[in-house]
Amino acid sequence: MFNVYATIALRQAIEQLREGMMHEATAHLARTTVYVQGFAPAGRTPQPCPPTSTTPPSAPSCPTVVPVPLSGSMHVEYRQYRDAVDELLEVLPESIEDLARHEPGLAFAREALLEADLIEAERRVTLVEPVVGSERSLVQPPATMDNAVSVLRPMRHVRAAKAACLVRFGDHLVAAVARPSRRPDSAHPRRATARTDRSGPLLNPEVTRLHP
Repeated sequence: MFNVYATIALRQAIEQLREGMMHEATAHLARTTVYVQGFAPAGRTPQPCPPTSTTPPSAPSCPTVVPVPLSGSMHVEYRQYRDAVDELLEVLPESIEDLARHEPGLAFAREALLEADLIEAERRVTLVEPVVGSERSLVQPPATMDNAVSVLRPMRHVRAAKAACLVRFGDHLVAAVARPSRRPDSAHPRRATARTDRSGPLLNPEVTRLHP
């Protein structure tokens, strides 16, 4: 539910930015950040499943066989959140230095959101690795050269590249070897070879060699 609330608050902020309501937009960005900070902890919290329930589970606390692979491509709400982040950066593309000159509160609220968004991507890696190790995800073909963790890492990199000039302490090493994507990205790639994320550009292959 956090991603639903985050999307609602973020879209309110976007509308207020378009209407010139900077103070109100700043408050909604701060609220969005709180929700985003809850993504990873909420995802790790066991989901109770009554013994009589016939609903397929989405957490290890309720093990059973489900009729379809559980894949990130099923997370419609999360994709909507990623779309909203992209829209925010289209509406508010100024660097943090330029924005802070005339709207410092707004600049730092956007920075806090982008930092939380980046940390959320990093936590996905650290939460998944102890569970699956070097194994592939359920939706990856056996012949792929990637595993579940190696697919998640480039998602973190593309977010870092997108946010580099929008935060004070950006990952400029990753940004330096990134290039803009010419096609829509997916927050949850369907193919193991995908190197994209809805929050940013497509990475040059050199990035993957920086982080083996």
